[in-house]
Amino acid sequence: MYNSLTFTTRNDDMETNHIWACFTWQNVYYETSAVLDSEGSVDNTLTLTKCKNTLHYILSNNLI
Repeated sequence: MYNSLTFTTRNDDMETNHIWACFTWQNVYYETSAVLDSEGSVDNTLTLTKCKNTLHYILSNNLI
């Protein structure tokens, strides 16, 4: 599900060690926290899964 979903990352403006995963679905912009590995780098596979799960939750529960 959501096979075409991709994300970009950005550092938080106020808390620079916090990284956001940003994605757009059907012209709606979303952000969720990125998943970091033990070295503090973004784990792209887990972050993409988190983005998909977040989107699924939002759409399934009519939160938009």
